Amino acid sequence: MRYGKNATQKSKKGGFSPRELIEKSGVVCVCTTDDPADTLEYHKLLAKDKSFSCRVLPAFRPEKALGIELPSFPEWLSRMEKTAGVKIDSYKTLKEVLKERIRYFDSVGCLACDHSFSYIPYEKCGEDELEEIFKKGAAGEKPTEFECDCYKTDLLTELAKEYAAHDWVMELHVGALRNNNTRMFKKIGADSGFDSID
Repeated sequence: MRYGKNATQKSKKGGFSPRELIEKSGVVCVCTTDDPADTLEYHKLLAKDKSFSCRVLPAFRPEKALGIELPSFPEWLSRMEKTAGVKIDSYKTLKEVLKERIRYFDSVGCLACDHSFSYIPYEKCGEDELEEIFKKGAAGEKPTEFECDCYKTDLLTELAKEYAAHDWVMELHVGALRNNNTRMFKKIGADSGFDSID
């Protein structure tokens, strides 16, 4: 308890805000993980703020675009449509929108992308099949495991080409165990910092 009281007393005196701690620690850059549908408005504001020397850059994390098997996929598509101002009614359109978002992220200073997989999928199928798989996911139907792997293989390959064209670092978390803390998952939901690597 002594440490808790000491920390509380010190924080009341000032000098312990997140910005102050970052500055005092000599941090020169912080990268956040951001969904393609994010506006990045705060990154733009921080870039203009001359009182904060640390750069805050977005990192592109299209996990929800790859999560075609998830019940939340149609909801994410709707959010992406609002951000992009485009009706995403085909897999081809989704790829075009994601490429445009990569260009936008790049213009805001993005240098990296971030992907998390329990395993790296690899299955191939044709464009017609990919369109059908996309339509299933967009309608809230769960594609088969094979279909999901085909979709993820193709989309990840397309995204990787785009990352390379922008000279981005591509970070892969393989063997990620998601939402390990059942109590916190129920309390605050997915993607809240309770993951680990196998």
